[in-house]
Amino acid sequence: MTQDARPTAIQARFSASELEAIENWRRAQPRIPPLAGAMRTLVRLGLEAVLVQPIAADGDAKEAVAAA
Repeated sequence: MTQDARPTAIQARFSASELEAIENWRRAQPRIPPLAGAMRTLVRLGLEAVLVQPIAADGDAKEAVAAA
């Protein structure tokens, strides 16, 4: 995502156990992040684990995907 691009809003549905896991992760953080921020962080961490290349928190994932 470029700096001037507006983020895209999405909707997602989670099971009760998935939401509980997300909430448990949020509450285990030194400063509890808002749910949206927690979701972005968890997605970024998951992508980094699969792609094996760090993705900037506000950066473009195209290079990481191309390298995978």
